[in-house]
Amino acid sequence: MSQKFFHVALGSSGIVLSLPIVNVKGTDLALFNPRGKTGLNSGCAQLLAAKFPKEATVILMAAGKAEGLLQATSEAAGIPAVVAVKEIKPYMTNMVSIDVTTVTSNPQQLHMDEESLAMMKGAFVIILDDVVSSGATENVLQKFIEHAGGTHIGTAAVFTEGTPRADVISLGHLPVPAVPN
Repeated sequence: MSQKFFHVALGSSGIVLSLPIVNVKGTDLALFNPRGKTGLNSGCAQLLAAKFPKEATVILMAAGKAEGLLQATSEAAGIPAVVAVKEIKPYMTNMVSIDVTTVTSNPQQLHMDEESLAMMKGAFVIILDDVVSSGATENVLQKFIEHAGGTHIGTAAVFTEGTPRADVISLGHLPVPAVPN
């Protein structure tokens, strides 16, 4: 059987992506995988950073396939970034851990150490993800921001997925289930 694709435009940039349709937990989803795609991450970062609220002082993301997008967006916006990690390393101290289950993951924990949390104290934090679906990751990251004493001022993603989210800064929307077009 041949691979099926969902074609989607990145905002008004004129760029159209052909995303493979994959079955995840019984549902067909258009897979946006920015890992290792430097040019794509840089282009998306420029488009997203231009839409950020001016008062944003820190970007927060959960570790995963979009960390290249985080780095590029941090550079484009000129503000630092922090990452909630999936694995605790020996050099990390005073960890805060929160459970999360997302549309595409099994139950897991995200962790932040005191250094990362300190970067968000008093900061105006924007959450960044490659795709925002159920909001599970976003909700956990908001808890880290609150714990650190920061203020969540928005969420940005290359795509929203499933139910459209007007409250998320995005470049496009992916329907669920994804149907070849």
